[in-house]
Amino acid sequence: SRTAYTDDEAKPAVFGDLTFTTADAGKAYAYAIREIVPDDAVNPNGTAYGDTSLSDGRSGPWVKDGVEYSDRQFEVRYEVSTDEAGRLRIDRTCSPEVEDEITFTNIYNPNGISALPNAGDEAKMYVDWVRVYQADDDADRQYTYVDENGDVQTNIEEEPEPEPQDDDATELSGFATEALDAEGNPNFNFSDCEDVVLISTSQGVTGHFLSESNVLKDYNVNNTNRNLYIWENTYMAVNRDGMANSFGWEEGYNMFMVPAGKSWSGLGFHLSGEDLSMIDDTYWLHFGMKGTDLDMHTSHEMQVGNAKFRVGLSDGTLASIGDFKRDGKWYFFDIPVKALRQFATKLFANNGADDNVIAFLSGGKAEAELCFDNIFFYKSKTKEIPTYKDTSADLGKYGYKSVDEEGNSVFKLDEVEEMIPLSCK
Repeated sequence: SRTAYTDDEAKPAVFGDLTFTTADAGKAYAYAIREIVPDDAVNPNGTAYGDTSLSDGRSGPWVKDGVEYSDRQFEVRYEVSTDEAGRLRIDRTCSPEVEDEITFTNIYNPNGISALPNAGDEAKMYVDWVRVYQADDDADRQYTYVDENGDVQTNIEEEPEPEPQDDDATELSGFATEALDAEGNPNFNFSDCEDVVLISTSQGVTGHFLSESNVLKDYNVNNTNRNLYIWENTYMAVNRDGMANSFGWEEGYNMFMVPAGKSWSGLGFHLSGEDLSMIDDTYWLHFGMKGTDLDMHTSHEMQVGNAKFRVGLSDGTLASIGDFKRDGKWYFFDIPVKALRQFATKLFANNGADDNVIAFLSGGKAEAELCFDNIFFYKSKTKEIPTYKDTSADLGKYGYKSVDEEGNSVFKLDEVEEMIPLSCK
């Protein structure tokens, strides 16, 4: 049937009735089946289908109104014969072979379809939300989410704590102390603190500070203007909810591992629109760390605003503040801000209004672990902040102090003649 259809529904080709008699025995009838192509469809050379013929060797594909017509062709062959009893027999074959039915599929030519018909047109696509989910009947499905009550729901089993090993080789930093005593109580005096600035603290630690009425600012993560950012998915979080933190309380702690295939890692606590101008040389920085990776012994770069240093072994580019034992125990670090300013004169650009306050980087070795806990700044009522002076340096023949004990310059400009300035401010 020579009928053309323009919609996208499949239409049956009406072949008509074929009648064979014994007079056709020994004969074969071949029929060519192909799609009817509109005469004004054109090929890539711009030639119209109606201007060609089979004898010309038609060369498609043929396109009209953005539709590319199929150039498939089938030959249906009927062979007529009779059997020994004189009964008529019809054998039908199709080339190329088809399993069920002959189908022609037209495709839309992307060059002929455009939502932007005019040069310079623009289009926008708006995505409301994207849902990634697993089927409820998937026996292997895993999930973790926070329900309407704020409780974490998951069917993923927590990884057990690794068995600790003795670490007799690592020398403990002078800024570090073992976090818990023999009875499991924290070696930290809450009542000795004042003007505390919280960065990342558990509910228990936050509550103890609030009960002492010594919290100046609470900058814990709120996922709006105070965030913990993992940079470019270079860390993988490990669930430690409900496990003992550095204060010995089963509140969980932060644990991250570097996944395979990463050449570096990094995360940071970022503040926006907050104020850290109060953090001066009268403050201390506190945080807890622990490790069980005795063999790998990951060392971490730590950044406190602009101050950059290492916790662990130095990498030759940054100084180390010392190390902690990798025996599975928690260790407190309490560092005077005055010491941090040896690495950066001004800790926080714009007083922390838009800054990474605390950041960790653990390199790019797969499965390197980072465990930290309860970060805050505080003033101590009793601890004396050390004075950092270099009393051993040899100034040499031509060196001397630039200011006297009263802070006055010892250089006498009125005694200088014929000065040639090279760099002056």
